[in-house]
Amino acid sequence: MARTNLPNLVFKIGINDFENNDFSNALEWFNKAKEYGHDKAQDYIGNCLFELGKLHYNSNEFEVAIAWFMKAVAQGQAQAQTKVAECAFKLGIAHYKDKEFDAAIDWFAKAVAEGHPSAQTNIAECAYELGNSFMLNGDLSNAQDWFMRAVEEGHPSAEDKLIGVWRQYAEDYYSKKKFKKALPWLTKAAEAGQIDCQFWLATCFEDGNGVDKDLNKAMSWFEKAAVREHVEAQLHLGLLYECEGNDERAVEWFEKAAEQGNDEARFYLGECYQYGRGTTKNLLAAVSCYSSSKFDRAELALPEAWYGLGLEYKQSNNLSEAIECLEKAAKCEHVEAQFNLGLCYQEQGNLESATNWFEKAAVLGHLHQHSSKWITFIANNLMYKPVNCA
Repeated sequence: MARTNLPNLVFKIGINDFENNDFSNALEWFNKAKEYGHDKAQDYIGNCLFELGKLHYNSNEFEVAIAWFMKAVAQGQAQAQTKVAECAFKLGIAHYKDKEFDAAIDWFAKAVAEGHPSAQTNIAECAYELGNSFMLNGDLSNAQDWFMRAVEEGHPSAEDKLIGVWRQYAEDYYSKKKFKKALPWLTKAAEAGQIDCQFWLATCFEDGNGVDKDLNKAMSWFEKAAVREHVEAQLHLGLLYECEGNDERAVEWFEKAAEQGNDEARFYLGECYQYGRGTTKNLLAAVSCYSSSKFDRAELALPEAWYGLGLEYKQSNNLSEAIECLEKAAKCEHVEAQFNLGLCYQEQGNLESATNWFEKAAVLGHLHQHSSKWITFIANNLMYKPVNCA
């Protein structure tokens, strides 16, 4: 009779300890009750384990808590699974705050595995931070791996960072003229839309660096960058169109680059206006382009543009504008401008200025005897008349 009541007696002792929050002792008594065959002891074993986990959870001892909750899960305790996930998540947060991102990822991954609803986002954030850390330390290989992980985990900014790693690889090799090594990185980044790499890849195809020369591919990549306002790509695209003889498209891209302040594009646009290539000839516009450009060839081209503009004004009998333009060219020792400036002053009756500019032209060898004859005419106070200067 006493033996029959033993399971109930042991179970009741366990209940008493459980109700007094002495879960360790209660666990021992419930385990004995189970051994004696008490049919309700199993449920209380799981509950004791769960309560022991809660004690450590409430004390922020999450690793110890997890161990108890896992035992409770093994005993079939219904709420323990959620607590395992919560503990893992909190441990992940703690390591994240300490910038221990590797450990944080491990705990967040466990939280995900245990069904935590938001831990996936935290894995992505840790991977992203690890990528940043390696990137700052110049470890591009590990940075790439972690940014790829962050992309896989759904981080919204990780793809841009990953492309940034590819760009850095590409730039490192490209700047050292190691074009074959640069090419795969340039291609990956360019295909992902990285604008500098699109430009650099285009130059490789343009010059045959690390790859067979292919102007069609060069133009294609230049255009991808150019439409996104890459000013150097716009310039190169204009030059390639000019080489093809498509002057209208060349002018279109020179204009876009010039609007962004590119001095070389301003020079080439000035040439197009000066000679009427791809656009209506406009010497005033040419002068404006050359004047606003710091490109060295622009300074050399400007006197010729001033000279041409001066001749246009002279031919339309606008002597004051003609003199202003021709004088700017003449002061740059443009000999034809000096001679024609003398003619303009002679027509105005300003014989002293006319003689001065004829003399300058003669010194520079203008048409040999022609300038000296004009000097003689002016010296004799003759007005200009057409003469045979042969």
